[in-house]
Amino acid sequence: MESLLHINLLELRAIRLVLKAFLPSIHQRLVQVLTDTTAMWHCNKLRRMGSWLLCQEALRLWNWLVLQSIFLVAQHLVGSLNVRGDERSRRCLMDHELRVRPERVQGLFHEWGEPWLDLFTTTETVQCQHFCVLEFSKRLSQGDAFHLEWNSGILYAFLPKALLPRVLEDPN
Repeated sequence: MESLLHINLLELRAIRLVLKAFLPSIHQRLVQVLTDTTAMWHCNKLRRMGSWLLCQEALRLWNWLVLQSIFLVAQHLVGSLNVRGDERSRRCLMDHELRVRPERVQGLFHEWGEPWLDLFTTTETVQCQHFCVLEFSKRLSQGDAFHLEWNSGILYAFLPKALLPRVLEDPN
């Protein structure tokens, strides 16, 4: 699903998530980030350029930085110096794109009934005609599964392990 998002949005999101992971070490400190040009401008100037989603991600980052009293300075990292990191991030994305074999899923659907909606998927791993992704998709997505009623017929969910606690707590 994230493979459908623009690389600039993913870069800004990665900065925010990595900073959150290191919060105990960086709270109330000056932090330097090496990144691409677009992310650098959004981090340093809160520049309102690009897509609405990109601006929203930049605002999310800035609001979080203010709450944590973190001063962020971003500098450009030339892509040719980040070949190893780029390669690892692409491989990691592929490892998260898991699904049950379609022939096995079809057997389950035959036995239990055809679900009308695949709740947690990507456009690469979708098993039903209608589906939900957690991020914006240009292809027929029903939106965020957590914002839908789950009592509307047969649903299919093969979710990432990280979402399991949220699914078990959800009031749907």
